[in-house]
Amino acid sequence: MLSSCSRGEYCVHADPLPNNALDRMQRSYPYKGFEVTVDLEPLWEPTGGAVPSLPSGFVAIVSIGMKGLPTPLVSPIRLMNEKQKPFGTEAAALMAGFSAGQRVIDKTLMPG
Repeated sequence: MLSSCSRGEYCVHADPLPNNALDRMQRSYPYKGFEVTVDLEPLWEPTGGAVPSLPSGFVAIVSIGMKGLPTPLVSPIRLMNEKQKPFGTEAAALMAGFSAGQRVIDKTLMPG
């Protein structure tokens, strides 16, 4: 959509994203008193054209914290599949990220 800018020229403004468009790329999950946050980083293949393409895969970035604390308890973990390739879908990346967060909590952050 076109709208006028303050100096009389025209600027292009994108339509607002649907409410769930931004939600797709980050999820937070409670687990044993901790909060596992999985951010997805889309990977794009160059198309050689002006038309944008869909992401070719996703890298999961896992952070573990406590609700209400601004910083994570451990350094964020970048996660790819077992063959060191990006995950093919958002769902696969989110599930793998949450599972990795659970393992870190169980093995390093939980007493006993």
